[in-house]
Amino acid sequence: AGSSMVDYIFAVDNATEWHRENLQMNGYKHYSALGAVGPSALASIQSMGAGVYFNVPKLKQGEAKYALIEVPRLCSELREWKNLYISGRLQKPVATLVANDSVAEANRSNLRSALCAALLLLPNRFTDTELFATV
Repeated sequence: AGSSMVDYIFAVDNATEWHRENLQMNGYKHYSALGAVGPSALASIQSMGAGVYFNVPKLKQGEAKYALIEVPRLCSELREWKNLYISGRLQKPVATLVANDSVAEANRSNLRSALCAALLLLPNRFTDTELFATV
């Protein structure tokens, strides 16, 4: 049996501070060679594109990867679908580990929008499976 990868999305208030603390706690074990540029540069690089920085640390317990995104950027993406990278990931079943009211409300908007888009794309009659696949 193959192992499955667990994905985490960490929504943080300040990416620079988070990278600083993570580098202090974990050194470069959680980063590619890019970690050597330091927390400010990591946060700057992260701000491009989808606003996400992914780490894939080597863990004793198995494989995991985590995305880091600032809360305002996450909420904006969930409401506005500028690139669908994170909003698409959150249109699948997820487990929330730490609740955040702003993120929860933005994701409700994301899910409503995904449902509306799917309904516009589907024929008059469709199955639950077709609906979920279209979302």
